[in-house]
Amino acid sequence: MQRFIFSVIALSVAVLLNAQIVSLSSPEIEPTPDLTDGAVSGYRHGDSGLLIMPTAYTLPKGMFQASTWWFGVYTLGYGVTEDIQLNFSSVFPFEKELLDGITGSAKYGLHQSEKVDISSWLTLTPLLDLVSTGVVGSSDLGRVRLHGGVGLGVDYVQSEYLDVWMGGADFQMGKRRLLYFETISTTKSVFNELSNLIILGVRFYRQDFSYEGALVRVFEDSNKDSDWWWFPMLKFSLTFY
Repeated sequence: MQRFIFSVIALSVAVLLNAQIVSLSSPEIEPTPDLTDGAVSGYRHGDSGLLIMPTAYTLPKGMFQASTWWFGVYTLGYGVTEDIQLNFSSVFPFEKELLDGITGSAKYGLHQSEKVDISSWLTLTPLLDLVSTGVVGSSDLGRVRLHGGVGLGVDYVQSEYLDVWMGGADFQMGKRRLLYFETISTTKSVFNELSNLIILGVRFYRQDFSYEGALVRVFEDSNKDSDWWWFPMLKFSLTFY
């Protein structure tokens, strides 16, 4: 089961949704954000997205963000400019075949405003002969933010494709807590007939560090009542210049 879980997260993060390691763009970044009980604007650590799904926000210029899921999947992002970000993802080699998920990507902010942001991404996973691209949008309504995106992955050797649909929301709870929900669906299965994920999670902030716990529900394409039920996932993120 451990191999299956790591494979699911590796493929979801590193192959299809690699642009996830991003943060809210803001011309003024505070090392320790002053979070309030009301609506929060500006940078918050871990605001790269939800557990797996990317948001439309790009990493500020000169900032690094490193994240890990269960200390098995690792990602590193760097803000080249306020609109361009480079990312690298890898999986700790518990199993040799998991190294196939090594991925590099670039993300570009197409539009930024007070309420709506839109970004595109391009990823390359050479050992899987896979290239993917997509668009994601985020709408800031104060305490609540809504996110949605669509992506297309292409196996350039086998000439096969995979499209991914994503939706989610997060809700600010108090000064240093964030609740979120996300769902990810595909029209073609990519691993053991995996086709859908539903995730519920909570994030906590600590200065330049955030940590979060979530429950992940895996659905298989051929069996919506799959025996794979909710399993826990932990994520840790660190930002630095």
